[in-house]
Amino acid sequence: MSSGSIKKENYPGFRLFSVEGKTDYQNEGKTQIDKKIKENHELFEKIDRSIRFGNLEADLTEEFEEGFLTRIEKCRKDDPEHWSIFFTYAEMLAAMEKKQVKKDNPLNIDLKDITVYGDMPLNALPIDEKVLIRNEGSMKTKKRTRSVIVFNADKYPEIHMRLECNARIMNNDISSDDASYVRDGKSLVFCFTREDVSFHKIEIKDAVNNITYVFKVCIIDIFPEYLNSIKRNFVVDYKKTKKKCKVKLIGVGTDLVFNSNGATNVSEKLNDNTRYECKYDERLHLYTTEEELSDFGSGICIEINFSGIVLPFILFPDEVKSIEMVGRKIFREKFSVEKSFQIEEDGDHFYRGSQEYHAKSNLLEELRIEKKIIHERILHGKCKQIHGTDDLKIDTEELVLPLSLKQAYY
Repeated sequence: MSSGSIKKENYPGFRLFSVEGKTDYQNEGKTQIDKKIKENHELFEKIDRSIRFGNLEADLTEEFEEGFLTRIEKCRKDDPEHWSIFFTYAEMLAAMEKKQVKKDNPLNIDLKDITVYGDMPLNALPIDEKVLIRNEGSMKTKKRTRSVIVFNADKYPEIHMRLECNARIMNNDISSDDASYVRDGKSLVFCFTREDVSFHKIEIKDAVNNITYVFKVCIIDIFPEYLNSIKRNFVVDYKKTKKKCKVKLIGVGTDLVFNSNGATNVSEKLNDNTRYECKYDERLHLYTTEEELSDFGSGICIEINFSGIVLPFILFPDEVKSIEMVGRKIFREKFSVEKSFQIEEDGDHFYRGSQEYHAKSNLLEELRIEKKIIHERILHGKCKQIHGTDDLKIDTEELVLPLSLKQAYY
């Protein structure tokens, strides 16, 4: 002390991490220095107490990353009494800040961040056309699962799925099943080498925020038209044993149609453990009764041979889960992916891609009015309710606008 400095090996005696006094505090006043020394001491005590009496990983996982805690533990084993001399206070603060940055930027993968293509990016497979993606539950929970069906009608030997990530993912936080992957900055590009029908599973974990994205993928070498009737009620039923993987259809009724645009109609009775044929020019109609459906509580297992490619299904009559939407969320979602929702004429639900949504009656009515305004190209008008009904009439009024502005609106 008399020399005006403290040797590094003496800091533990003061229950402090070492600091470079001449540089760390050269622009600080006495009050600020006292505050920082107190914070240094409190951090030292917290870590040392955890080392001696607690569980380092459990106690400090919110403050430090796993790798840094492992380093502290190693130093403790090498020198139990003087472990802290291997760390400066500035180093401890930097490690805490690094962890906080990751906590403030949790992993988020939206639909717009997913791209699927064949052997090269030029051979893109458009979402909602050749790629169906359905959310299984909320995308705000810790585990966020999506089912993906890829129609590989061009029979590319390799299918790629690119995921744009907002945070860098460590290798040990990626589980890619039988797929290989490469990095492109923070993004990940997975490659599936396969043929005919294949099932895959990808898990990406944000260990800091305990968020896991799960992608259950089915790739099938047929045209999308074969399955255009299931885009809103499918789930990829992935199993570790690949032979047990299936496409699950939920909300199945007494009539089930495949290849709905086929010229020739083929109707057959829906039976459990049965294989059906569906050729490219055939519309396959499977029918049953409500009573028979209720008897299949554990699901109905069938296979369908689509022009030589056999896809296994398991069917359940349970209702399809829809997500409630409010006005502000609709606006935000539309502009985030630059794609509109589809609303049925007389239905209580609306759709975007493979996902079904519902809303309260007032909002649905406003959406129908909006659709009418767009369809009839109304620039200005007044809404009037038709007496004795719930229908609204729009009395259009002329609005004088410059031609360029009118063309931009249309």
